[in-house]
Amino acid sequence: MKFKSDLHVRTLPELIECFRGDVVLELYHTPCTCIVLLRELTCEEQVIIVRLLFMDQPLSVAVIASWFLPNTNIDLTRLKRLKVLEETRSVTSPSVSITDNFKLNLKKAIAGDGSPWILSPLAYDPKIGSKTKQFLTAYAIDRWETLLHFMVGSENSREQLSDDTVAILKSSGLIEFDMAKDVKPSLTASGFQFLLQETSAQVWFFMSQYLIKLNGSDPEYLVEILTFLLQMSQCNFGRDYSSELYSEKLMAFIQLLRELGLVYMRKRKDARYYPTQIAVNIKEGSVAGARSEEHVAHSRSSKGFIVVESNFRVYAYTDSDLHAALIAMFAVVSYRFPGCICCVITRDSVRQSLLMGISASKILNYLFSHLHPKCESVPSAVIDQINLWERETGQLQLTEGVLYSNFLSQPQFDFLHEYALELDPSGILYSNPDRRVMVVTESHHDPLKKHWKKNKKLFES
Repeated sequence: MKFKSDLHVRTLPELIECFRGDVVLELYHTPCTCIVLLRELTCEEQVIIVRLLFMDQPLSVAVIASWFLPNTNIDLTRLKRLKVLEETRSVTSPSVSITDNFKLNLKKAIAGDGSPWILSPLAYDPKIGSKTKQFLTAYAIDRWETLLHFMVGSENSREQLSDDTVAILKSSGLIEFDMAKDVKPSLTASGFQFLLQETSAQVWFFMSQYLIKLNGSDPEYLVEILTFLLQMSQCNFGRDYSSELYSEKLMAFIQLLRELGLVYMRKRKDARYYPTQIAVNIKEGSVAGARSEEHVAHSRSSKGFIVVESNFRVYAYTDSDLHAALIAMFAVVSYRFPGCICCVITRDSVRQSLLMGISASKILNYLFSHLHPKCESVPSAVIDQINLWERETGQLQLTEGVLYSNFLSQPQFDFLHEYALELDPSGILYSNPDRRVMVVTESHHDPLKKHWKKNKKLFES
């Protein structure tokens, strides 16, 4: 039985690699995409691109390798997969150059040539009014946490989400939910790990899953909305922008962003919207999500609220229903007071979370990342016991089988046992020739039964 389920949050380059070649080349028609992708690459890759940018002729791969120290691993494969570099064969050695679309628009982004690619802000309109940064931040947090509350089964959260949003959560493997039957979703192991991520990483993962889905169904729409998301990441938080010239598909996408808290739009007819802090920071999610579990386990939030005692009692000083639901997945809630949740970690509660696919490392990561600032660490007794409970559960594996016993003689047992070995030795789950007992898989049972009926007369005396 497998308990681990790792949630992989793709970086921007990894996401672009998932798209079709023609879609990738179409993305590079905007300077915004090119400059944002350049910033996401490694230092070596950035050096290669910038040096090749203003060269008119392809350059030898050997010359590019000479730019770096001898022990530096220079691999151009990823840049070729991203359609940033293209290879040209020459008589002497392979050469590479930057693809035309990427070169042209990266030059525009760096040199400032061409028309402005950032969304144009609007002048203040007293009839509509403006929104403060505090309002936009509160709005974004409220909308995004509505989605998180739905994932953990909080009441009155389903009505605030569209079917499209729920479908993305389901197709991403974060929840198990039947829209026709279920009232509350079931959180998966990937969903639990998703909730442990930073908000920017959560948003980026959600949007990347939506984009991957469009890659097969509507690639033109994919190019439009990914370009729009990257443009919003370059916007000024607190400024409003015009939507008058947007297509109907892009306006429909903005309605989804409104639902998730990435965009505030009072009314569609106002033709203006505010990118929230979540939208401006969305690109940071690809970096935040790439952090390893070891880094998360040792990172401590300055706003931690959990106290763990060596007697397995946990005190969470919070009023958040979301955190209360998360803690209840691996601990038994004893009492809940205003500002404090009292619970205890038990063997049964941890085993229940393990059966859901939530590993011991994920439980400990949650406790570590939300530990109260005045607590030094989670007690070693709690850490060791949670890991032991996981090992204890992993020692047993249930497999259905058929018991063969009560043989009248040793030759009868040997006859069937040898035939089972001929079929497949892995089909014998257990055997004890001295006691004339063996257990076989269900797939072995039918041929063994037929073989015995066909040959049992050989043992009749």
